[in-house]
Amino acid sequence: EFRPATAALKSKPAMGLDPTASEISACVGILQRLTPITLELPQCCELLQVGTSLFANHILECRRAKRRDLLFKQVTEKSWPHLAAHITEQVDEVARPANRWRK
Repeated sequence: EFRPATAALKSKPAMGLDPTASEISACVGILQRLTPITLELPQCCELLQVGTSLFANHILECRRAKRRDLLFKQVTEKSWPHLAAHITEQVDEVARPANRWRK
């Protein structure tokens, strides 16, 4: 059954339509041959659209995790009390306007 890329992006695969190991292997083989220049070719337009949609969230989550790890490593043990005080101040600041309107 042919489904345009836009329809495929909006729906999850139906039961029994999950890719087989050999299909995934073939896909990986093709993807490994592609280059950024190849993706600019007109015949790769749909591939680029579907791939971007498929992998965008995963890539963003990986970047966020790396940033969190880096920030965590940059915080030394001596700075924990300062960081805790700063977070408490920020939470109090956010809570203050809400409390003001409750009176």
